[in-house]
Amino acid sequence: MPRKPPHPGVLMAQIRKLAADGKYSYGRHAFDRTNERYIDINDALDVLRLGEISGPIEPGINAGEWTCKVTAKLEDRAREIGVAVVVIRGEELFFKTVEWEDTK
Repeated sequence: MPRKPPHPGVLMAQIRKLAADGKYSYGRHAFDRTNERYIDINDALDVLRLGEISGPIEPGINAGEWTCKVTAKLEDRAREIGVAVVVIRGEELFFKTVEWEDTK
């Protein structure tokens, strides 16, 4: 049985700290989406710095992982951006994808 997810405020504080400390990586899918959607890595980091968790916090594939989406409307962008992120053992972030929130 999975553990209870962390409180959104606690997880968001952890995400902000890890992003600020440069403890993140991203896979090919996220890289491709940043190019395709004209959302660069700095935009994604700004979303993690300024945004809030939107939707459920779910267990990741591996033990000690939590996955969620952080969204924000950045000042220099006309649309809201979402960043799907995995928090790995509270030590690292993995960007799964980036997306415009109005194109689902």
